[in-house]
Amino acid sequence: MLYENDLDVVLQEIVTGWDIPGLAVGIVEGEEIVSVKGFGVQSLATQAPMTPDSVFCVQSVSKCFVATAAMQLVERGQLDLDAPIVQYLPYFQLDDERYRQITLRQILSHTSGMPDMDEREYIELVSHPERDDGAAERYVRGLRTRKLLNPPGERFRYSNIAYNVLGDLLAKVTGKSFEDMMRENILLPAGMSNSTFMVSDISTQFLAVPHLRSPEMRVNPAYPYHRADAPASFLHTTVLDMCHWAITCLKRGSYLGQRILSSAGYELMWTSVAERGRLRPSLYEEMGLGWTLGHLKDAKTVCHGGAGFGGTAFFLILPEKNCAAVVLCNEESDAHFQAALAAADALTGQKPRASKVSWMVPISRAMAKGGIAEAYAHYPEIKAKEDEFYFGEDELLGLSLQLLMAKQIDLAIEVLAFNIHVYPEHIESYLEQAKLVLEKGETARAKEILLKALSIKPAKATIDTNLTMKPQTTEDIFELLDGHITSSALGAAMELGLFWLIAEKPLSASGVAQLLSIPLNRCHHWLQLLCGQGLLEERPTGYSPSVIAQETILNAHSQATWAFLAREERERFLAVRDLAVHIGKPISTWEIQHLTPPNYFQQILASPDYAAYFTRMLYEIHVPLAEQVAHLLDLHGVKRLLDVGGGSGVISFALLRKQPRLAAVVVDVENVCRAGRTLALENGLEQRITYVAANFLEDDLPTGFDMVLLCDTGQLSEAILRKVYAALNPGGRLVIVEQFAPDENHVAPSHQQWAFLASLEYPTQALNFSTADMAQTRLRQAGFQEPSNTPVPYQERLRWNMDWTVLDARK
Repeated sequence: MLYENDLDVVLQEIVTGWDIPGLAVGIVEGEEIVSVKGFGVQSLATQAPMTPDSVFCVQSVSKCFVATAAMQLVERGQLDLDAPIVQYLPYFQLDDERYRQITLRQILSHTSGMPDMDEREYIELVSHPERDDGAAERYVRGLRTRKLLNPPGERFRYSNIAYNVLGDLLAKVTGKSFEDMMRENILLPAGMSNSTFMVSDISTQFLAVPHLRSPEMRVNPAYPYHRADAPASFLHTTVLDMCHWAITCLKRGSYLGQRILSSAGYELMWTSVAERGRLRPSLYEEMGLGWTLGHLKDAKTVCHGGAGFGGTAFFLILPEKNCAAVVLCNEESDAHFQAALAAADALTGQKPRASKVSWMVPISRAMAKGGIAEAYAHYPEIKAKEDEFYFGEDELLGLSLQLLMAKQIDLAIEVLAFNIHVYPEHIESYLEQAKLVLEKGETARAKEILLKALSIKPAKATIDTNLTMKPQTTEDIFELLDGHITSSALGAAMELGLFWLIAEKPLSASGVAQLLSIPLNRCHHWLQLLCGQGLLEERPTGYSPSVIAQETILNAHSQATWAFLAREERERFLAVRDLAVHIGKPISTWEIQHLTPPNYFQQILASPDYAAYFTRMLYEIHVPLAEQVAHLLDLHGVKRLLDVGGGSGVISFALLRKQPRLAAVVVDVENVCRAGRTLALENGLEQRITYVAANFLEDDLPTGFDMVLLCDTGQLSEAILRKVYAALNPGGRLVIVEQFAPDENHVAPSHQQWAFLASLEYPTQALNFSTADMAQTRLRQAGFQEPSNTPVPYQERLRWNMDWTVLDARK
C-alpha cells in the first residue's frame, strides 16, 4: 500500500485533534492484511494500550453479518426472500394490518415501513439490559402497538427494530439461539474466532470501552447492551477479525476454503433495492440487502457504519479495487469517518491527509474547562479559526445526546440552546430541546419551544394543535367547561395512586377495579376518560401510563405530592360549587354553603403528618426555583446563612451544594422543621444545616449571619425587616425571593387563581397587592442600602415557579 507511513501520521493527528481515547485501523488488499494498528488506549480509566486484539462493539455494522446469515438460509432453502415474515414468526404483529405483507427482502433493505427507535428510546432500552434466552421474543411480542410509517416496500426507512425482529426470526428458523447460530454459521467460518454477539463472552481485559464527551471525555458509566438488540447493534469483534471478514467479502463469501455464501448471494446483497439519498459524500446513495452502496472518487463502494452509546465503527469495501478498510473507535464523533476517508485515500493511491476537526471538539474543551459560559465566551475565537475547524448546524446535536447518555440533561438542554444561539433557524435543535425539556416534565416550556420552531418553519415543525397556551377555539372552551369532570377524574387518579399502580405492569379494567375496590362499570369509564386526556394508553396487555403521563406526572413529583395537591384542589373546589348562584352575594361562598375553608397553617401546627406532606410537596415543586436562585446569587464571603421561614430548606440545599464552606440555619415551626430534617438527610446535607423551631413573627431570630434569606414568606413588614437587620453581621445581606405584583391593583399572573379564591372567602377585602417597589422602600426604611432587583428566569412554566424576583440588600 502506498503512503502507509503517511496514513499512520494522519491517523495519529486525528486521534490527537479529536481528543479521542483510542482507534484501531485495518487495511486489506486482496487476501492480504496490509496493516493492523492501534492508536491510543482501550480505556481512559485503565490506560491499557489499544492493540489489534482489542475488542470493540461495532454497532450497526452488525447488520451486514445478520444480512449475510439471512441470505445463507435463503440459499439453503430455509427462507424465502419474498415470503411474508409472519410465515416464519407467527407471533410478530404491528398495529397495522399491513404488517402481514412485510417480507425478508424488505427488512434487509430497510423498506419494510417499520419504525425505528429514537435516541431516547434506544438509551432507555440499553440502560436496562436483558440477557436471558427469552429477551428477543419478548421484544418482538412487545411491538404489537407499533405502527407502520408507510406501506411495506414503498421507500427506504432505516429500522433497527426490523433487524431485531430478523434476529429472532433467524433463531426460530434454525432452532438455535441467535448468538450460537451467528457464531457457527458466519463468524467462525469467516475466521472471526474472537468475535461474538453475546456480551458475556467478552474478556474485560481486551475490551475497548465506550467513552462519552460529558463534556470532558470519560468512560460511559454504564456499558450499553440488550440481548434483543444484538442483531442491530451488538457484534463485538477485533480489528484483526474484521480484516478476516473483509477478505471473506472480497472473495465473495469464502475464507481459507470455507464458503459461507455463494458469489451470486453477495452480488444480490450488493445490488440496489432502494435509493437512500446522498450522505457521507456519496457513500450512502443506495441500499442493497444489508449493505449501503455508493461511490468514492469514481470507485464503487460497499459499506456500513455504526455509531452509538460512545463508540463508532466504519467498514468500507472498494470491490473493483479489491481492497477494504475497517476503522473502530471507542468514542462517538465523526473522527472514525475521517479516518476511513484517509484510509480510502491510501488505498486508491492518494496521499492521505487529516481533514478539519468539527467545531464540536473545541466547544467541548471549553465546556470541560468552565461550563456552558466558557463555550459562549470562546465561540468567537473558535469561529475565527475556520481553516482549522469545520462548522455545521448538526455538530452539537451528537454532543447533546452524549450528555443525555451521561445523565446530564440540563447541560444537554444548554448545549442545544447554544446551538440555537449560533444557528437560530436550526429547527432540529428546537425539536430536540423540546423533547429534553418534556422529559423533565416542563410541558409548558416544551410547548413554548415548539411554538418558536413553528414560527420559524411552519411546514417542518409539526406541532400538535393542543400546544396552544390559551383557548383559541370553541372546542377549547368546551374542554374548560368540562374541567370539573376531567379534573376530578385526574385528581382521583392522583389520590388513589393509579399511575403508580400500573407503571410497572399494565392492568385490565377489571384488575384496576379489583385492586382499588371500584365498581367495574365506573372504573372502565374512568380509565377511558383518562385515555381521552392522553394520560393512559389501552393496550392488549391492559392500561398503562402514556409517555406524557410518564414525563409530566411520574417523573415530575412523587405520588405523595400529587395526592396532596389533588386533595388540596378537591377542598378548594367546594368554594366554587354553584358559583353562578353565589358569585353576586357579598358574603363568603364558603359561608353560604355552610362550609369551613381550610386553614393550612393551623393544620401544619396541629398535625405532624400533614406538615410532612405539605413540606415535601413544597420541596418538590420548588426545586427548579431553588436551582435558579442559587445560580443567580453570589456567595463570595458567605459562610453562615439564616433561612427565615425556610420550610424544607430547599433553597438552602441548593446554596449549600453551590458553596461547600457554607452552613445554614432554617427557622420555622416545629412540625415543618421535623419534616425538613428528613429531607436534609435524604440530600446528604444533615451535617451542614440546622433547623430551629420558632415562630419568626413572634420570636427573636438568632444572630451572627452573613446572609439572611426570606423566600415566599409574604412577610415584609418593617418589624420583620428590623429583626433580620439585627440578625446580620456588619456588611451582611438580606435576600428576598417573592412573587411581587406588577402594581397595587393587579396580582402577579401566577397568583390570579389564588386571588380569585381569596375573593370568594373575603369578598369585601380591599385590593392592595405588594410590589417590588414597596418592598424596596421598606428595606431602605429598615436601614438597608439600595437593594438590587433581579427577575428569576423560569425553569418550568408552573404557577409555583413563575414571576419570582430576587431583592438583594446589604446592611
